[in-house]
Amino acid sequence: MRNLKILFVVVLIWPNLCFADSHQYFKESIREMQKGFNVVPKGNTIGVLSIEDTNKLINHFKKALEYSYKVTNDDLEKLDNSLFYKTLPDKYENLFRGAVKLYIEAWEGGGPMKGMEAVQLFRKWDKYFRKKFNVDQGAF
Repeated sequence: MRNLKILFVVVLIWPNLCFADSHQYFKESIREMQKGFNVVPKGNTIGVLSIEDTNKLINHFKKALEYSYKVTNDDLEKLDNSLFYKTLPDKYENLFRGAVKLYIEAWEGGGPMKGMEAVQLFRKWDKYFRKKFNVDQGAF
């Protein structure tokens, strides 16, 4: 009987503890991206970012990218409530992760064109995300 209990723990419980889903990394990647954007002054203000602020911004985006690589397509498909065509994994890869990569490149010397491409991808991701998860503009 004792062996059966150990087998139960090993087979049923242990994998759930070791291989937890990656939903938390999905949330964290988005939070880090938002933290990065919060470093930039709001509104139409004209200002200069210090080197320290620029490094903070880049670090937040690098963390967002790091977290995004820990998100599995299987977990994204579970989050996607579509019946047949699951678009979240593709959109997350192409829009979110693509924008984060371009944004990092732009801030590390890639130039304004990469930054403009990143902004366009972020806008598409934002529109998709808000529609997919039924999020208000003011909720974020």
